[in-house]
Amino acid sequence: MAVGVLGGAFDPPHNGHVALALAAVGQLGLDRLLVDVVADPGHKHVFAPADARLELARLAFAQVSGAEVELDPHARTVDSLEA
Repeated sequence: MAVGVLGGAFDPPHNGHVALALAAVGQLGLDRLLVDVVADPGHKHVFAPADARLELARLAFAQVSGAEVELDPHARTVDSLEA
């Protein structure tokens, strides 16, 4: 099973994020794409609260086959991968 991870603040999620996800799933043959919405990014200020960004990301990535959108409590995606 091929699994990809796409993490970010998604403040807000936009067509570029979705295009990247669709390309990754299609070109890499991913069975699952874990989309991690970083709750409190350590590298940038976010404007929308985490729960709003999570819901927006769920709506945006709904069209991506195999996408699973979750809230990431770590400051950076790499921290989540290490955990």
